[in-house]
Amino acid sequence: AYLDGERTAAVSLRAVFGHLFETVRTVWKSGQLRRTLLESMVQDGTYNASKDYLQPILKQAALAMPVLLYLQGEERTAVLVGAVYFILHLVSSYASRLAHRVSAAAGGEVPASRRLWAVELIVFLAMVPLFVYDRKALLIAAFVLLAVIQNVWRPILLARIDTTSDPSMGATILSVESQAKSLFVMGLAPLLGYVIDGIASPHLKFLPVAIFGLVAVVTVLVATGGGRNRLPAASS
Repeated sequence: AYLDGERTAAVSLRAVFGHLFETVRTVWKSGQLRRTLLESMVQDGTYNASKDYLQPILKQAALAMPVLLYLQGEERTAVLVGAVYFILHLVSSYASRLAHRVSAAAGGEVPASRRLWAVELIVFLAMVPLFVYDRKALLIAAFVLLAVIQNVWRPILLARIDTTSDPSMGATILSVESQAKSLFVMGLAPLLGYVIDGIASPHLKFLPVAIFGLVAVVTVLVATGGGRNRLPAASS
């Protein structure tokens, strides 16, 4: 009710579909909203498709660790996974609380988004040689940093949607955004998995995570004009 506004008339199925169609048309016509949802689709979709590859990397690292040798391989993996994910979620939750500070320091949500895209580009670039030279500790740190970026990104994205959309369409726009992300993951995740399965080298096996991430970030930066997301003309 808060997002969609007060409703005084009864809502019919026809009205629901009409509202959905009108929302999709509004999003498509608005250059700013369209670019914002494109960024969300690629950012969240790429992260969701790649984040779980941290676990097999942790398994490889655990088996190579010269500590906890009294534990079986799976037990060492469990200890390392538990420790890393504890840190990851703790740092990520703290990062989401700092999103407003990142936005204020950058001069607004749009400049903050540009900086986050730039940091993510650097992280994916750095991951390429880390995979090639099998630097697992630094790769684990890179995945944690991606989680931090994601948790700073999300509140900033919601603020951008809120300031550029009609309040009466708020919940529906978020639903459209969620479905767009799901469709992106549906396409990316099987393709990424197929490519990874075709690589025999253990330390290069997950290199496509960095390659696909680079392609996704560069694509969205090109499509949005460097992530500037300028205010559209009144007609859009």
